[in-house]
Amino acid sequence: MNLATTLDQLENEQLIRTLDDAYLFKHALTQETAYQSLLRQTRREVHRLVAQAYETLFADQLDDYAAILARHYAETDEVAKTIEYETRAGDAAARVHAPLVALEHYTRALELVTRNGATARVAPTDVFLKKGRMLELAGRFDDALANYAAMETRGRDHGERGMELNALITSAIIRSNTSTVRDEKQADELSKRALALARELGDPAAEAKILWTLSLNNSFAGHPRESVEYGEQSIGIARALNLREQLAYSLNDVSFGYLYLGEIEKTRAVLDEARGLWRELDNPTMLSDNLIRASVVHYGLGEFQPLYELSEQSAAISEKIGNTWGQAEAVQQLGYIHFEYGEFEKAIHFYNHALESCQQSGHSGMLITTHLNLAWLYETLGALERAQELAHLALEETRAHNPSWEAWAQSFLVRVELGLGNVDGADARMQKAYAQVSREDFLTFVHVSVTYSEVALAQRDYERAHSITREAMNVLERAHLRLFLADALFIQARAWLAQNNFESARKALETARGIAEQQNSRRMLWKILAARAECESNEVRARTWRGKSRVVVEYIAAHSPPELRARFLNQTEIVRVMTQT
Repeated sequence: MNLATTLDQLENEQLIRTLDDAYLFKHALTQETAYQSLLRQTRREVHRLVAQAYETLFADQLDDYAAILARHYAETDEVAKTIEYETRAGDAAARVHAPLVALEHYTRALELVTRNGATARVAPTDVFLKKGRMLELAGRFDDALANYAAMETRGRDHGERGMELNALITSAIIRSNTSTVRDEKQADELSKRALALARELGDPAAEAKILWTLSLNNSFAGHPRESVEYGEQSIGIARALNLREQLAYSLNDVSFGYLYLGEIEKTRAVLDEARGLWRELDNPTMLSDNLIRASVVHYGLGEFQPLYELSEQSAAISEKIGNTWGQAEAVQQLGYIHFEYGEFEKAIHFYNHALESCQQSGHSGMLITTHLNLAWLYETLGALERAQELAHLALEETRAHNPSWEAWAQSFLVRVELGLGNVDGADARMQKAYAQVSREDFLTFVHVSVTYSEVALAQRDYERAHSITREAMNVLERAHLRLFLADALFIQARAWLAQNNFESARKALETARGIAEQQNSRRMLWKILAARAECESNEVRARTWRGKSRVVVEYIAAHSPPELRARFLNQTEIVRVMTQT
């Protein structure tokens, strides 16, 4: 009896069926019974023959069939082949941005490597690194650190210094980034241990990577000069060795150091070069990250329209590839812009989307930022209890994951305390925060300064308000930036109005109005227009300014959540604008 006759007979007896030139068992129990009836040695041989058939038939498509090949070889005694195809299957899944599938394959490959030791005939470093990367993409940072710790131990125990070095580097990178396991001190310690080992081993490529990690850590810690120093060293080595991917990372992340130091042209240049490299390397995850970093330049310049466009591009790329980390950053930016535009309902929508992405990705830095911006938004709407809750939550997160941001987080909580009338408590918080914040970290410093000047204004300490706003504006001028400049000018004008210096107030408000209108910042514009009315001795002109302010207030109210419109409109300053004629 030949094979065709046997297959026809089995099909007639309804034990198998054909599908696209293949034969399938009609019932799983039939398949299992037939399979178990084979001797173990026979089963192994069948799996080996099937695997070899796939390797022959699909020799130029092995990555496409790697998962099937891994499954068949797993049933044989060919451990090295199983590891090879589990790893290739993981690589294939990673290429199509399926980190959880890739993680399953890398985990099985690593288990086999660990269980079979030297007989596996496979260097485990790459498998450790690939598994760790997938854990990071899945937001499982504690598990990733445990993976790298096991890798470091194995490397040290087996005298594999390169493996030990790679484990130190990857652990340092996780500790440097704004994840839930960020730890500035541990990142610095791990990086410096790795740097010493890299130099001992004569590994300049590893040295470039570690210097980049130190640049990254110092950037997030608010030390821009140190970030630039390490970043430029890394870039120099990467250029000399033509390390294209490392060069892209180092260029990308030194950008914040340049930005904080006010070197806008250098910031643009490194981001543009990195963006070209990410496109050349076909790395959409980092392309999305690069676009967000480029958008932060526009944020510092107060250019909200290009900021919006770049954030939308980043969000689209991140959504397409399932990158929740990138989505968190991009949609948080979109929320902030709608907040500035006075479209508070849209802003809340994007902020909530960002929170969901943060929770999925473990992006602690963006979780803090989003909670703080939501607190600011709710405080602006007059929903002070909700704002206070969010600000306290963000402060706890900051202390747990990124203590260098505490002064910034405190400034948001102070805004709420001012709204609640706790001026003395707000002053005590701000004195401490203002003393702690670095003048080189301009984003944090200017925000803290503006808030502190609002406290001084509430205490009727007008000279202190002037002094603080002047310093903030000097920092912005040195950095060639305009973020929160309208806020500082407005507070300065309020202090002058309280001192009956109407001409100085008018000049400051006119400059602030030009900035707010250019930015389309209704958040500030209604306040500026209302204050502009107070500079007028002519009641007709004053009424005109108040009318313009009312139009902006009505727009904001119409674009606020319906359940919070009454709170917004019942705030004292808003009532004054809406009732004065």
